[in-house]
Amino acid sequence: MCISSQTGIQSKFRPASWIPGIRNVHSEEVEWAFPTSISKEQAMDQVSTAATSFDNFIIRLADKESGRIIIDTLTKAKWMDQIIIKFEEDIVNGGVIKAELECCATGFLPLVVPLAPAFNAILCFIPFGDNGNCGRTLRLLEKKTSELLNGKIESTTTRYSLSNPRKP
Repeated sequence: MCISSQTGIQSKFRPASWIPGIRNVHSEEVEWAFPTSISKEQAMDQVSTAATSFDNFIIRLADKESGRIIIDTLTKAKWMDQIIIKFEEDIVNGGVIKAELECCATGFLPLVVPLAPAFNAILCFIPFGDNGNCGRTLRLLEKKTSELLNGKIESTTTRYSLSNPRKP
């Protein structure tokens, strides 16, 4: 089975995210606040543009109506992580656009292993670390999006990966 077909399967099922306590070892969450002059549609467009500038990012969903973007990322060794972004207008704070981002490893085995999605489903209970890769991926996307917006995105890490060496 080729990697491209395995990425589609792995993207839909994300077996490494099924068990909450184990998921926290290899997933990270951040919240972004965009500059006040940016609309939700503009923020989504810029995040999508930033993601497509990276060779290893694959946009799986960009739905402006629901305010969601899903991006799959592949490491050099072909492990797949997935970023889920939810955009909303924060009416309490003057209509600032906020985004909640979660990056999570999708499986224990890399996608170069034949039948990796099936084996990853069987092995979903095994805790494994990402060594901060999810956090690095989110910071990379934040940096590129900020460059495209010519402004700074306010970023707050709301949950560090338990295996991230940078966590406080």
